[in-house]
Amino acid sequence: MFSFSLQDQIWKKIIDKCNLATVIVDISGSIVYANKAAEKILGIKKESITDRVYNSPQWKTTDLDGNPFLEENEPFTRVKKDLAPVHNIRQFIEWPNKKKILLNINAYPLLDGEGKMSHMVAEMIDITANYALIREREEYHRNYRFLFTNMNSAYAFHKMLYNSQGEPIDYIFLDINEKFTELTGLEHDLVIGRKVSEVIPNIFDSTINWVQTYGKVAKSGKPFTFEQYDEILQKTWLVNAYSPQPDHFVTLFLDISDRKKMEENLRRSESKYRSLFENSPIGVAISQMDGTIIDSNQSLLNMFGYTIEEFTNLNSLDTYANSVDRTQTIDKIQHNKSIRDFEVKFKRKNGDLFEAIINTNLVEINDQPLLMTSFQDVSKLRRIEREKKNMDRKVLTTQKLESLGILAGGIAHDFNNLLVGILGNAELALMDATENSGTRECLNDIIDSAKRAADLSQQMLLYAGKRQIQDKPIFLNEEVSSMENLLKRLVSKNASFDISLSPELSSIRGDPTQIRQVIMNLILNASDSLDGQEGVIRVSTEQKYCDEAFLAHSYLKTNLRPDKYVLFKVEDTGKGIEPDILPKIFEPFFTTKEKGRGLGLSAVLGIVQSHKGTIIVSSKKDLGTTFNVILPIYEQINKNDDIKTPIKEITGQKLHYSVLLVDDEPSVLKVGQKYLSRMGHKVDTANSGTDALKKVKNSSQSYDLIILDLIMPHMDGFTAFQKIRENSTTLPIFISSGYTEYDIEDKFKDYSIAGFLQKPFTYEEILTMIHKWEDTKNTKKL
Repeated sequence: MFSFSLQDQIWKKIIDKCNLATVIVDISGSIVYANKAAEKILGIKKESITDRVYNSPQWKTTDLDGNPFLEENEPFTRVKKDLAPVHNIRQFIEWPNKKKILLNINAYPLLDGEGKMSHMVAEMIDITANYALIREREEYHRNYRFLFTNMNSAYAFHKMLYNSQGEPIDYIFLDINEKFTELTGLEHDLVIGRKVSEVIPNIFDSTINWVQTYGKVAKSGKPFTFEQYDEILQKTWLVNAYSPQPDHFVTLFLDISDRKKMEENLRRSESKYRSLFENSPIGVAISQMDGTIIDSNQSLLNMFGYTIEEFTNLNSLDTYANSVDRTQTIDKIQHNKSIRDFEVKFKRKNGDLFEAIINTNLVEINDQPLLMTSFQDVSKLRRIEREKKNMDRKVLTTQKLESLGILAGGIAHDFNNLLVGILGNAELALMDATENSGTRECLNDIIDSAKRAADLSQQMLLYAGKRQIQDKPIFLNEEVSSMENLLKRLVSKNASFDISLSPELSSIRGDPTQIRQVIMNLILNASDSLDGQEGVIRVSTEQKYCDEAFLAHSYLKTNLRPDKYVLFKVEDTGKGIEPDILPKIFEPFFTTKEKGRGLGLSAVLGIVQSHKGTIIVSSKKDLGTTFNVILPIYEQINKNDDIKTPIKEITGQKLHYSVLLVDDEPSVLKVGQKYLSRMGHKVDTANSGTDALKKVKNSSQSYDLIILDLIMPHMDGFTAFQKIRENSTTLPIFISSGYTEYDIEDKFKDYSIAGFLQKPFTYEEILTMIHKWEDTKNTKKL
């Protein structure tokens, strides 16, 4: 262990290097004193500081939100009003060069003999660069207060009292710690605010004149350390006294009564050194210029995971995680003789890496140049910052994809309206074309293209999470098994296809067709990643408890709680996904394939979201990619549940109704009117919800049924539906929309609709819809 023979050297170094900015303000608010550190932190010379008042407009003070700092919140105002200290007042000031500095200010009053404030002392710290660490540092300060309360040294803070000639005559206890009470037997509540002559009446009978001794410290500001036997308390003290502010002094008492057999010089230096060094929450090391470690405190040993014997056998340069940090540290010491707030990555004994902020000073002890370095472990803070950054990225990605989903859904809706005109007119023309007409082939091509466009629109709705045709129990193993032969034909011929299905797998609930599309799209994506080369595609299912740490890797921000889930996993040994590409793979129309449309994975995402699940993707370049689809378990069902009764076949009966067709799109009205008229119905049209309502109320004829568009300007379909229902509770109303029936379920859950017509619709689909309604109506009559 390293020890010091000259006790005052360490204290001298600490005081000389003190960088706490301090100013003193008189009772009028004028700044009458500023130290060198204040000059540095306030950005102007000391002479300029003392030319100002505390609230001078030149400071341009603002609060943390950039608003002018209120006068009533100024430290001087509060201290003067309450005659009490204030702590952690944070305000921005502006330097003459327009640079803004965030200060943390602690201030307290200086009281005269009558208890009136004569001056205010303000201590300032520049926290501009560390504002993000304020909360953690506040926690640190709380721990520091705990250290003060529980430190091994007895601590007491006093105010000196003088007579009219300025001679010290007594002093008042302002604060003591628990160790002081333990060593002296003087209780906190019986001491604070009282004179020492009242607490210890025979204090002046002591062989040492305590009042005169401490009076010199309080008056001169020079620290004083001494060892003294106190015959009143019968203890030997190592006493350190210093003055933190005029007419005040702090005493640190260390009871060294049991160490009298030790050599005097060794005992004194070791007492002071260890009380500060060993109990510091900050790791500290003392080393030679070549990196040889001489001593370190326990905090540093805990930080690195070594014993003192192991650590002192190391060279400090060997603890760096990389050569770049090591080289920069050496350069800074050689050029500046010190290091300030330099973040370095170190290596623990167990090999773990961690970040720490170091501060190094070159000091001379016993005429030997040594490096004193403090280490503050910030690895936890950096991990929190990385996690926050990752969460922010997920939230941003979620918001971005939600916006794209809304856009895709809106485009699909408008697109479906346009397709009604294209598909409908082509069908009508085909109906009127002769069997041998040369235009039939062209019309069929138009119809096929329109249907493909409608499929594309449905994929866009899938991405938007707005398409769910069925809601039933799904046994994922059965779905995968039923597709196995098809999947083996679709994947690359050079790929090895492996399926592993967990026998104990609960069901999920949703749309089987969409789940099969997820399976298909992910496996095709895995096959494409092999790019025709040899490789392996593994498909597996399992039921797994997903904890918070696992769910945290979700591609999107999710509300899923830790629980058991059904997992569908697709792995490939392909080329992997570049890190800068990975966040974009689910965006619609984004593709890295020459012939891809960029809707496969976006549809997967939309389907998984609509099934209240999530996706975790991991990929390494040239090693492959893994997609984990996580879906909620649906319990208490069996394979025979939710079997639907087949729909009755549509009869060839031709029906004749009076129909009101409502839509704001002219092409939809024209096609719908022609379809319905060809079926034999009498058709009336309305181009808005308002127009439809007028016709229902005022028309001389009554309608047998209404086909009502959902999305219209001024009065939308839902509002029109409600108002028509107020006029007629039995009139059959069909809802038509470019969105899906799934989208309107919540809106119409409290109402009965006759049916739903998905745009773009065909002649056969509108005919089928009316037949189904007719069959239902006839069934109810039976």
